[in-house]
Amino acid sequence: MRPAGEIVGRIWFYRMKGMLYIEAARQWVLPVMGGTAAAKYLGVPLKYAIPAWICLAVVAECTAVLIGWLERRSGATAANYELSKITDPYKTESVAELRKIRETLESRLPADP
Repeated sequence: MRPAGEIVGRIWFYRMKGMLYIEAARQWVLPVMGGTAAAKYLGVPLKYAIPAWICLAVVAECTAVLIGWLERRSGATAANYELSKITDPYKTESVAELRKIRETLESRLPADP
C-alpha cells in the first residue's frame, strides 16, 4: 500500500494539471451568463443573446491564442524562460553540476583517432 502522502501528492498533481482547463472555461461562465441576462433584460431575444455572448467569449479566447503566438514568435517566451532559468538558483546550480559531470565523463572517454 502506498503512503498517504504519496496518494495525496498524486491527487494534488492531477488536480493542478486539470485546473488549467477548468480555469479557462470558468473565467467565461459568469460573464456569458451575466451578459446573456443583461441582453435579455434590454429586450434582445434569448435566441440571439446567448449566441452573441458565446461568440464574444470565443473571440476573446482566439485573441488570447493569437497574442500568445505573437509572443512566442517575437522571442519574448524564450527570453522569459532564459531569465527564469538564470534567476533560479536551484536551476543554475543544477546546470553547473551537470556540466561538471559531463566534462568529467568526456575527459574519461578515449580520444577519437
